[in-house]
Amino acid sequence: MAFQQGLSGLNSASTHLDVISRNIANTNTVGYKGGTTEFADVFANSGGGTTGGLEVGIGAQVLGVSKQFKQGSLSSTGNPLDVAINGEGFFKINDNGSYAYSRNGQLHLDKSGYLNTNTNLLVRGYVNAKLDSSGNVLGFDSEGDIRVDFSPLAAVATTQIRLGLNLDERALMPPEAFPTGTVPVGGIPTSTYNHTRTLSVYDSSGTAHDLTMYFTKTAPNTWNVYATADQADGSEIYDYGEVTFNTDGSFATPDTGSLSLAAGIDVDTDDTDVDLLDISLIVNDTTSSDSLLTQYSNSFGVHLEEINGQSSGEMTSLSISEEGVLTGTYSNGKTRQIAQLMLVSFRNPQGLVSLGANQWGATDESGSEIPNKPGEGVVGLVTAGSVEDSNVDLTGELVNLIIAQRLYQANAQSVKTQSDLLQVLVNIN
Repeated sequence: MAFQQGLSGLNSASTHLDVISRNIANTNTVGYKGGTTEFADVFANSGGGTTGGLEVGIGAQVLGVSKQFKQGSLSSTGNPLDVAINGEGFFKINDNGSYAYSRNGQLHLDKSGYLNTNTNLLVRGYVNAKLDSSGNVLGFDSEGDIRVDFSPLAAVATTQIRLGLNLDERALMPPEAFPTGTVPVGGIPTSTYNHTRTLSVYDSSGTAHDLTMYFTKTAPNTWNVYATADQADGSEIYDYGEVTFNTDGSFATPDTGSLSLAAGIDVDTDDTDVDLLDISLIVNDTTSSDSLLTQYSNSFGVHLEEINGQSSGEMTSLSISEEGVLTGTYSNGKTRQIAQLMLVSFRNPQGLVSLGANQWGATDESGSEIPNKPGEGVVGLVTAGSVEDSNVDLTGELVNLIIAQRLYQANAQSVKTQSDLLQVLVNIN
């Protein structure tokens, strides 16, 4: 049986060499996971049983190639769409309706805006944003192919200003009355107000305007608020209304906590009212004990300015957070969340089957995919601008290669020795 034993050893050693050679060849393959050869011995079946101490066996066999899913090191690429998984999990990719899984995060956008792998397969993720009442993205609730919409952000008119500031209680009433009607030549006289603040707001076409607020003390604990748009001579002056304070400097009225214009601010030069501003001024938070406006014996100071509205904007860049959220940044300074990467895990990753091109397929042995968002469940977070290197230890594989070569030579020598012994028997006269 020595020939059979030697041949089985040669076959096993050859497979071992193949596995090592594949590992070495993929040392620079992004996301590659190395394998190790698992051996077992082989015993011949005997109808008469075995005799104790004489179980020689008939050689060796390869039981399988074990996949090594340990983490590879991360390398920075500078490409914001390259993504490395830091921990467990696989990217889910769409190959014409069939799904595969990969650790290779070399991603790019195709001409239609779809996020693709380096093999031009679609990347799956969470899409269809959930929005709050203000249009802010709260998350994503359904699975789909990730696509970036390059449409510009629409202009949004300013409708609300939350203004938090302190009006100096020590201030005296101005010696002159605040003008009405239109802004006089030379601007609003400083002798008619105590404090002023200029804010940037937007009309419905996205054009920015300077809205200047004036605060005039009209009686102890009582102030009037006025506004002008763009401060041009002859532009209209708008009366926002009156606010009062308690003797301790805390906000008193209006009870609604906001001041609204009776009519919109006309910023249109041709008087067609296309660019009409209708902005509510929130001066107190009625839902909590926090005061936005106060009247303390301190200098005038602003501690809060929250202004909605925006100009239109073109997308200028994309970024991916560690939670896998793909966000676009626009020329108007705004950002918009677009989608979120999906990571999947498996109960038995060893059951995955290799599909080539650094992709894996699910099998009955691996179990069904377990989808999740990065950082949730057992899956890790992601690192943008980086890729995961192959987890092959090249030095270790070169040592294994030498050992495998010696193993192959030893089995070949076993076959040669058996051949020599047979030759001796053949030569007996």
